[in-house]
Amino acid sequence: MNLNDVASSLARIENKIDKVDVKIDKVDERQDSTDKHLAVYNEQLKVHISGVKDMRAELVPMIKLKEQSKGAVRAIGWVVTTVLAITGIWWSTL
Repeated sequence: MNLNDVASSLARIENKIDKVDVKIDKVDERQDSTDKHLAVYNEQLKVHISGVKDMRAELVPMIKLKEQSKGAVRAIGWVVTTVLAITGIWWSTL
């Protein structure tokens, strides 16, 4: 190998290294973009989670009211059934 061949080989290697550097820079830019998007998504997720927690807190009184309503309906049903049973017995004795 003479000096010109070595210089040519070094130039090709240097050219390839430059191409690799360009590709690495592109990957780095994409990663930066992805990091920015992830930061935005993370903030949106925090807002969403906060909203869900607030909605759950609002649902607790509704659930309690539903349970109380069920109890009231059962009590009314028991009273109506009892009254109907008593009036049925009373009507049958007449």
